[in-house]
Amino acid sequence: MAKKIFIVILVLMILMSCRAFRFQPMDIPQKQLPPLKSQISVITEGAMPDVILSLTETRGISSAVLKALCSSEGDFQGSIKCDVRLSRKTSSAIWEFTCYMFCGLFNIIGLPAGVYKNQADVAIHIYDLSGNHIGTYQGVGFDKRTIACYYGYSIKNTTRTSVEQALVNAMGEVSDKIQRDYTYITAMLDKNIEQLKKEKKELELDFEIRRKN
Repeated sequence: MAKKIFIVILVLMILMSCRAFRFQPMDIPQKQLPPLKSQISVITEGAMPDVILSLTETRGISSAVLKALCSSEGDFQGSIKCDVRLSRKTSSAIWEFTCYMFCGLFNIIGLPAGVYKNQADVAIHIYDLSGNHIGTYQGVGFDKRTIACYYGYSIKNTTRTSVEQALVNAMGEVSDKIQRDYTYITAMLDKNIEQLKKEKKELELDFEIRRKN
């Protein structure tokens, strides 16, 4: 009898198990831009409280991507601004509450506890040292997770990591676009540096002439 009960419990534990969340990291950029001073702006919409993914964490992820895109060696040759907009659509709050009230009974028979659709819109603006706009690169990342037994994911950490995944997907799209324009961006930054050096030399020469006169 005890053996049969143990087998039943074991089968139920297997059936009630959820899929593991496999985080897909962004590809590391092959070519880094020159050092650029970074600025990050974050906007959240929908059911996106700070407890799910705080603004500090969002800026941390964005900052890590910008550090991967730009070299840290040498003086700044311009600036890079990252605008992040996070939004989320969830299933009915009443349904989720009902599932929790019945201790997951509906989930055991295969009904989902909820669905989370996360979206991240990212726009990266690049400027030279004079403040001239070089280019804007945009990307949109999505991630959808179903909270359910057997075929879905556990609610533990999934809500947070799903938002992170959407953000990383968007950043990856932007990174690919910047890599394709790498030659153009660096050429424009170098052109501005040379122009500033020329203007500085002309000012120094003009100052020297005035001082002698």
